[in-house]
Amino acid sequence: MGLLQGKRALITGGTTGLGLAVARRFLAEGAQVVITGRDLALGGQAEQALGPGARFTAADAGDPAAVAASVSAAAEHLGGLDVLVNNAGVGVTARLVDTPLADYDRVMNVNVRGYLLYAQHAYPHLARRRGCMIHIASDAGIWGEQATGLYSVTKAAVVMLGKMLALDGGRDGVRSNVLCPGDIWPGMRHMAPPGEQASTKQDRAESADGWPVPPIGRVGQASDVADAAVFYRLNATWDAAINCENLFDKIYFITGATGSGKTTTLAAILNEINTKQPVHIVTLEDPIEFVHPTLRATFNQRELGHDFNNYPNGLRAALRQAPKVILVGEMRDRATVEDTSRPSVGAVLYCQNI
Repeated sequence: MGLLQGKRALITGGTTGLGLAVARRFLAEGAQVVITGRDLALGGQAEQALGPGARFTAADAGDPAAVAASVSAAAEHLGGLDVLVNNAGVGVTARLVDTPLADYDRVMNVNVRGYLLYAQHAYPHLARRRGCMIHIASDAGIWGEQATGLYSVTKAAVVMLGKMLALDGGRDGVRSNVLCPGDIWPGMRHMAPPGEQASTKQDRAESADGWPVPPIGRVGQASDVADAAVFYRLNATWDAAINCENLFDKIYFITGATGSGKTTTLAAILNEINTKQPVHIVTLEDPIEFVHPTLRATFNQRELGHDFNNYPNGLRAALRQAPKVILVGEMRDRATVEDTSRPSVGAVLYCQNI
């Protein structure tokens, strides 16, 4: 049985590149998928290449009516939605100061407004099945790339969009995470100079000349991003663990770059425990970003600077309460790491590392 057996996914911009790779990997793991795109010919080719379990629905992510119609069509065809992969994107090869207003509107409408609209329309379906959203951004949204200035701005917006949607979705069990790929061969196909429409040909690729080679010795592949997307969709392990005592007496480290979803992941884990386990939970945070209601668990959420002066002291005080769960918001010093390696009997610590 595949990791995504029986899951139902809508993947925007799924006819080429990263979207197509994610669709292919989801299908291999047992999911059913609907892909969207603007080009009817490419969509037909992609649907045929993906085979049974995949369907193409024509939609321009920059057209609000098309977005709404494609979500409805996908949910009707699949019988619901477990996953939304926001991937459709375009760009303009120009410095930000040289970007015409028409190009600004077009790129923002697809890359930012389109992501929001897909999230809004998909949300009721995802909430019914405690699903998730995966938003494809870029390292350009973290570091910025002058040659594609507006594209960088939109991807930075996607990072924050994903965070806000995570806060909105927490109470309904809808997770939201952002993937920020670096250089991925064969590059971004939907880039064009100002005033021009980008090519959608599958064989169009950037030159890799001058691309920095990562320490692993190769440039990233679309399959790498697809693997990460599968990981973000997985929650079966947590569902099983949270329903059994094997969850406790363990330390879990959540790591990643800024904006990668560490805080969201921690909040989602605690939310799951809160709905299923009658335990006491203590959190040490800076600041408190999500206030957990009392469902089955009881919470003592403590904030740095108000309730404790540093993480080692806060952790020691928390351990004296004999909780089943402790969340340590930041691992900032050696003393905190050492104390988490000697937890009290019966405590589980979720530790975020930066």
